[in-house]
Amino acid sequence: MERHSLESVGRDTDYPSVSLFFTEVSKLSMKSTLKSTMDNSFQKNSKQRMLGVWDLRASAITLGGLLLFVEELLIAARRQFLPEVCDIAIVQNKSRETGNGVAALTRENCEEYPVLSVLFDLAGIGRIFLIETGVLSKFVEDNGYDLWPTKSVKPGYRYGTTLFAQEFFKEHGFVPQLSCSLQARKRAGDFYRKHIAPNLPVVMHLKNNPRHQGQSNANLPAWFEFFAHRSSRDKVKFILIGNEDPGEEIRGLANVVLTQDDRDDLGRDLALIEMAFLFMGMASGPCNLAIFSNVPYMIFKNPDHHTQEMKRELRGQDHFVFARPLQKMLRVVETGAGLIKEWEHFLTHLSPQDWQVRLEQIDHKKVEFL
Repeated sequence: MERHSLESVGRDTDYPSVSLFFTEVSKLSMKSTLKSTMDNSFQKNSKQRMLGVWDLRASAITLGGLLLFVEELLIAARRQFLPEVCDIAIVQNKSRETGNGVAALTRENCEEYPVLSVLFDLAGIGRIFLIETGVLSKFVEDNGYDLWPTKSVKPGYRYGTTLFAQEFFKEHGFVPQLSCSLQARKRAGDFYRKHIAPNLPVVMHLKNNPRHQGQSNANLPAWFEFFAHRSSRDKVKFILIGNEDPGEEIRGLANVVLTQDDRDDLGRDLALIEMAFLFMGMASGPCNLAIFSNVPYMIFKNPDHHTQEMKRELRGQDHFVFARPLQKMLRVVETGAGLIKEWEHFLTHLSPQDWQVRLEQIDHKKVEFL
């Protein structure tokens, strides 16, 4: 199968493999953490729902791909006038570990696999199942689900692209926003008050995977030059999310805070993006939360990486068709001077008041972010 675009935007931080999760599902079963769900308590829902099917035979799961898939689910549910709480089925070949063919996943049995457990921190996601291919049809029929991808789009369907969202935008003039759960936003608020306040939070992901050179890894010397230049000029703190090591020079800067030094929490990191004054960083998995939000962002993508795929996604522009003002995808290799120039441009169009208005739109009072 062709590797496609927003794997290009959405390659992920170096988290434990989700594929490994399914090969080690027996360990979880031994702990009795997988719950069989083919029983009367689950069947025959009173409300019809959308079920998103991620077929592991077609594509491995990545954070970027998963966030894009959730966006598609929200769009598909809206098209069918279904509740905007969707379930997800992760489909695999027959495995003796799932018993009767269906198992409900919980946060506890996914906790070692952040890419998968992040589903429990996204708004609009209900239940998550591990299902064998042979029982999927009966499961869908018994529970009255509508499916995504549908039969009409399935022959050419590809995981990890914004093209479906672009089509919806052209028809309706908007796309649903990705949002984190109240619990994840509360954890983000706690982090902000503890480490950032009263400064403005600029959230960043500087992808830096030395095993994948030539992709969209951050040019760390350029970012250090940028951070050092802004150290006494702005009332902001730069929050580095993810588990990459940015190096001692960046770590030592007073205006830089690493979430990993508090603890690893991918759901909280995504919630920090949703509640940021600005998002900056590389084209990687977490940036997709910003792409489907109203948060201003500047995202950098190596111009020689996934060239054809990005042409399809961006259509020669420096933004997606559904992007809001001050949401830019820059296909350049970042430099210190370039980062400073873009930053100063953004600051002429942003204010703390803009940020507070955006927080009110996601009901910040419930999470006591400020």
